Amino acid sequence: MNRDLKKQGTEMKEKIYQFIVDYISENGFAPTIREMAKEVNICTSNVLHHLTMLEIEGRIKTKRNSPRAIKILGYKFVKEVKQ
Repeated sequence: MNRDLKKQGTEMKEKIYQFIVDYISENGFAPTIREMAKEVNICTSNVLHHLTMLEIEGRIKTKRNSPRAIKILGYKFVKEVKQ
């Protein structure tokens, strides 16, 4: 059962990470904690836990007390110019 919980946690962390990447790609800035919680249907404290884990893994960088201050490390966002 412990493996199942770990797998669920890993899947949720990946959903949050992918949501952040997609959101930044579409909007040019990061989603709020509440937007992430709503998207993956978990409470904000659990989102914060997963963000902490992503930061420990070196995949994101956050700035505390700033609602949209999440940087995806090793990822470059390029805005397409329509002609």
